Amino acid sequence: MSRAKGLFGIIVTALLVVSLALPFSTTLYLAEAAPEAAEEVPYGPWVDEVAFFAEKDVAKVVDMMEKGDMHLYFFDISDPDLFARVKASPHLKYKFAYGLYVELTFNPVGPVFKNGEFNPFCNPRIREAMNYIIDRKYIVEEI
Repeated sequence: MSRAKGLFGIIVTALLVVSLALPFSTTLYLAEAAPEAAEEVPYGPWVDEVAFFAEKDVAKVVDMMEKGDMHLYFFDISDPDLFARVKASPHLKYKFAYGLYVELTFNPVGPVFKNGEFNPFCNPRIREAMNYIIDRKYIVEEI
């Protein structure tokens, strides 16, 4: 596999993870290994930087995408007029994605992470207590 294809897979995976994890996380870390030696520029999608930001106004999102200020939007557009505008625009492409997967996962590694921070979820009793604390009905109805 070429490095460009590998990096593209990493970026797509990171974007999918971010879109699923945003309701539960406020911090995102992306890391890339430093190149070993000077290489020629690879063919295909290659980025130097990925910037994530939140925008709640979908009409503004469509404007930004048409102007080229925003490149990806991973949420649905429920307004039929805005979606008609997306379909009619020669500058925008869209894809339908059916299904949704959201989970709340606890990392049981530890009791201490490699960086020295304590992980409370290494304790099975704490993970069990989380099952009582989490309001599953609220999650089903609201998320």
